[in-house]
Amino acid sequence: MLYYIAMEKRLYRSRKNKVLSGILGGIGEYYAADPLGYRILFYFLGSPNFEIHCFTGDAPTAMEFVKRGGLVALNGIITFDKTGRSDKVVKNLPLESTIFETDAPFLTPLPHRGKRNEPSYVRFVAEKLAQMKGIDISKVEEVTTANARRLFRI
Repeated sequence: MLYYIAMEKRLYRSRKNKVLSGILGGIGEYYAADPLGYRILFYFLGSPNFEIHCFTGDAPTAMEFVKRGGLVALNGIITFDKTGRSDKVVKNLPLESTIFETDAPFLTPLPHRGKRNEPSYVRFVAEKLAQMKGIDISKVEEVTTANARRLFRI
């Protein structure tokens, strides 16, 4: 376990240098049950240009990433989450801090749950977010597309 932690820190440090120098957008993965991973991410992803991949945490954690300049990546989980966690995250998360992803072939959104995920299904995640926030889907598409362009410098 200690070897794994040392390797993670080394990888994050190498990536952070590239992110901070503007070469790359940072992408970190956060697991809700991993407080050590949370601390490592906060230490090494101090760049104002990073995404938290496949976010499954709670609303306060999402807002902490936003406060540090990050984008929170949402996926198919928000279309079928029965815990209420996704509802609270989406309710509190500014659209300007949101990005979508497939995590293909996993985390397929409804109505295709149980099938192999693919990029064309991201629209179901966007539609669900629009419904949850009570805003027009075109606004969601416009803002999250701009967020992705900013993150990946395209």
